[in-house]
This record gives sequence, C-alpha cells and structure tokens, in this order.
Amino acid sequence: MSSDLYHPALICPYTLMEKEALAWSILLFGQAVLLHPFPLPLPVSVQSLADQGKVQIRSLEQTPESIKEKDRFLRGIKQFVADNPGGGFLKYLEEAAILEEGETREEITALMRGRPFTKPPRELPSLKGPLLLCLIHEWLMQKWEVETSLAAVEEQEKKLIQGWQENAEEESIWKSVDPLVIKGIEAEINCPPALTAWWELKNTLAPEPITLFTAQQWVWAKYYDFDPEESWIQPIPLPDLGSLTTAPLQNSNFNRIIRSKVEAMLHPAPALDFQRTLDDFQKDLLALGLSSEGKYRLLFPTNLPSSPGPASSSAQRNSDPMILLLPALT
Repeated sequence: MSSDLYHPALICPYTLMEKEALAWSILLFGQAVLLHPFPLPLPVSVQSLADQGKVQIRSLEQTPESIKEKDRFLRGIKQFVADNPGGGFLKYLEEAAILEEGETREEITALMRGRPFTKPPRELPSLKGPLLLCLIHEWLMQKWEVETSLAAVEEQEKKLIQGWQENAEEESIWKSVDPLVIKGIEAEINCPPALTAWWELKNTLAPEPITLFTAQQWVWAKYYDFDPEESWIQPIPLPDLGSLTTAPLQNSNFNRIIRSKVEAMLHPAPALDFQRTLDDFQKDLLALGLSSEGKYRLLFPTNLPSSPGPASSSAQRNSDPMILLLPALT
C-alpha cells in the first residue's frame, strides 16, 4: 500500500506534544500535524523533524499588529505567573478553565489573588482561546529546553564515567550530545477553553478527514464520553522508544508494516479479525527490539468492547477516530 494513502496524525489539542508521544505519532502514522494559531517557535528537534517532512505545521495567517498584541498579552501573563510562584502555570490554567468565556486578564488576576473584581465601563482585552494555546506553547517550550539540558548533562556524566573506565581521551568524552533524547512525560493540562480554540483551528486548518492523536486523557474522555481508565479496557503496552532519532523511525519498510496494521484497526473491514490484527500489531512492536519497559499504553477506539459514539453530534468528529496514549501502569 502506498504511504500516501495513510492519514497523518493530527496532534490534539496543543501546539506541542511530549517528545516520546510525538515520536510514537510519527512511527505509527509517518507524519504528525500540529495546528498553530500564530507563527510559533519550535524546539530544535521538532524543527529538524519538520525539515525532514515528519512534522507538518499548519498556522493561521496573522498581521504584524495581531502578533504584537499577542506578544504583549503573553508578557503580561508570564509576569503575573512569575510574581505568583505559589500558584504556578497549571494553577493559572485551572482557574482560567472555570471562568466563563470572555473573562479578562484583570478578572483572572483578581480571582487568583482572592478578591472580587469590578469590571470598569471601558473594554478590556479578553482572554481568547488562541492566546491560551500560545501561552501553553511557551510553557511547553520551556519544559523542552529544561529536559534537553538535563538530558545533555546526564549523557555527559555517562560519557565521563565511561571515559574514566576506559581511559578514553577527553576529546572523545565531551563530544556533542544528541539534543533529541527523550525525557519525562508531560502532565495533563486540562483546559477546555484551549480545546475549544483548537477545534476552531481544526475546522479552518484541517477540515479533511484525519486521525486524531492525543496524550490528554480528558480530551479523549470528552470526545468519546467514555472513561479511558475503565478496568475492563485493555490498552496495548508500548516499548520505550528512547529517542526521536531511534532506528525504527528511520526504517521505512518496517514503518509501512506498522502503519498498515494501524489503518486496519482504525478502519476495520467487515471481515477483519480485529483480535488477530491486534495480536499481529503487538508482535510487530516486539520486533522493534526495544525495551519492554515503556512509558505509554496505546488505546484504539475500535479496541473498546462496546462502541460509545463521540459525545459531539458533529458528523465531522464522528468520522475522525482519536487514538490515546495512556501513561504506563506503575
């Protein structure tokens, strides 16, 4: 089957995804699509994947004036978060998520400081969904930078120890470190206003049928009106990819085999033996030769014992299956 017959993975709902989750989306679908409301900076590793055609960025066109307004707004929010370290970014999002649409930054600030806010008669800039997406993007960028730095230090320590053991020369010890090492798992960012903004982006930037891919359990639960942690659901355990440059991502023939199984499970033919296809898919994963101690489990919507349709009445959403990455059981 030609690779252009496969649907790419549309990452939902944020503008970046945790590194290993992003790697899985590329391995399973060949290409990951990210939707950006503004032209936004990317981590070096993601930009490298975009240059290779493995990550596609779709962004709205913005005027210089709208970009300047976005930058001013984000500076104000970041300053507030910096001035209130006890709350933190996720606390800010939690408060923002429960506010009615159209609440202003001043109202959010007053709420977080524990006092009422009286709106003046003049118009204030509203907290809009696209700006929330940009704010979350900046926070994710910072986490990527921190994780990359920690990974570099850890790798250098390993090389130093190895060098001591092998009496290697210093030059070979301190060579450049691969910046694509995967570290950490992104926390859940439960922000319904941002999801609403993302759906608006999808309607504009990705109206075609496409496979949705998320590591946010609350998004999957809202989409299917179903708890992904139900005890009788059996997600597929995944091995540990270890790096965005790991060999399976570069093996095009093996990738086609994997993707054909994924497509078969997402869009099963009437005569398909789903369980057999699922078993074959798990055997293919074992053939990767990676550690069995992975960070994620994979949940296909067609792997559910029943068929709880999406909560939305939108025909478009009904036609777009959503795959979920669940954290591995500890």
